[in-house]
Amino acid sequence: MFLYLKPFLIALALVFLFIFLIRHLSVKYNLFGPGAREDRRRIHFGNVSRFGGVALIFAFLSAIFLSGDIVIEKTHLGLIFASLLLLFYGVWDDLKNLKAKYQFAFQALAAMILIGAGVRVDYITNPFGGAVRLDQWQVCSDAGGICFSVLGSLFIFIWLIGMMNVMNWLDGIDGLAAGIGLIGSVILFLLSLNPDVNQPPLGILAAALAGVLIGFLVFNFHPAKVFLGTSGSIFLGFMLGSLAIFSGGKIATALLIMGLP
Repeated sequence: MFLYLKPFLIALALVFLFIFLIRHLSVKYNLFGPGAREDRRRIHFGNVSRFGGVALIFAFLSAIFLSGDIVIEKTHLGLIFASLLLLFYGVWDDLKNLKAKYQFAFQALAAMILIGAGVRVDYITNPFGGAVRLDQWQVCSDAGGICFSVLGSLFIFIWLIGMMNVMNWLDGIDGLAAGIGLIGSVILFLLSLNPDVNQPPLGILAAALAGVLIGFLVFNFHPAKVFLGTSGSIFLGFMLGSLAIFSGGKIATALLIMGLP
């Protein structure tokens, strides 16, 4: 069990450290973004840092590397690069309030990075029994003999963009998006322990995600002292969507989590 406890504790400690740093830098350099961003859902109009997602992402990625228990494979590299891309866009958006077309472009690129890293969905589990196959049509490349499932890749693309936008929309009430993310990460962690899944790397990733979210929620419950921001909310949706895929197409589980509110 220490295999999972170590990344959890590292992530928990680091997110506290990074949030204190982010809050300090936000005050020092007046990094509070364009006001309330014309979002009527928000009840905070003071100087609350919108860069909690920066702390979240750095703490999560640092915990993965520092724990030393995951052999970094191509799919993990795709996850890391896509997360950094979303971090870059999210900070840019929180500072400049970009148009929606930029958000879609960066989300699409992040999804394509994961697909290009070799993440596949050959089937999705059916809650009523059986599975829905998505690997009937394959496109293969002569370079390295890499094959992509047309339906599977399209599903991943739509699924990830959908998850990122749902979490972004939910991030309007203190603790809501992070709370749902925490529930999702715990469920995915427990799922990784299931003998039918048996994926220690998934368990480590889910444990680290749970660690950063618990630490973040300390600062995000009402009245919030820091917000997820665009970078945090879309990263959270991206991670939950990706881990659901890594768990073997347990998409119904993720959908159930998103329906909890």
